[in-house]
Amino acid sequence: MSNRYNKLNDYTLEVVQSLSERNPSLGSYNTQADYSLTRIFNFGTGQLTTLARHFSGISGRYSSDNGAGVASSLQMQVQDFRDLPSLHEVRLMHAELERLHGKPPPLEDLIEPPKTQVNGKSSLRKPQA
Repeated sequence: MSNRYNKLNDYTLEVVQSLSERNPSLGSYNTQADYSLTRIFNFGTGQLTTLARHFSGISGRYSSDNGAGVASSLQMQVQDFRDLPSLHEVRLMHAELERLHGKPPPLEDLIEPPKTQVNGKSSLRKPQA
């Protein structure tokens, strides 16, 4: 498994983990499976997008008479940083984005916004994008 970190812009980091397998099976067939997990940390919106991809292909090794088959799937989940059970990974990825010369907003502004007074009542301020 390998990790790849990509700065998409000043406030967004993409982390791609990939795993590929090639296993001989059923004599003359070769089965290939590719799995990837992509996590996109958007510090502008305070959201984490997770994409899980699976690609599997079967092809004949010696001739085209054996046919071929392909299967792929994609699952996506979007979560607010505030809804995550732990912020440890978010803090690590914030530091990684800064290391890649990104300029994300302070993490505290996204996780714990300051309280403001609205019509004499205390409320949470919404983060600015």
